[in-house]
Amino acid sequence: MQISFVMLNNHEIISLIENRLDSVSAEYQSVDNKIEIYRLDGDLIILEINQNIFSILYKENKYDFKESDQFFNKLDELIS
Repeated sequence: MQISFVMLNNHEIISLIENRLDSVSAEYQSVDNKIEIYRLDGDLIILEINQNIFSILYKENKYDFKESDQFFNKLDELIS
């Protein structure tokens, strides 16, 4: 079942993402609407949540998503 982020506030969305990160034992820090994920190889992944746009910044790339499935697929790809 796809989760509709439209019905969730930013705090609830951040909690969902943190739960996903905890399930894979990822090191991260969450501040306001931003989550910084520290990879073992020294790289940094930054997630930003702004209303209905979910952004992932990794190295020199920025990925913007409106669909939760696409967002979590890309996040899973980067943290695995």
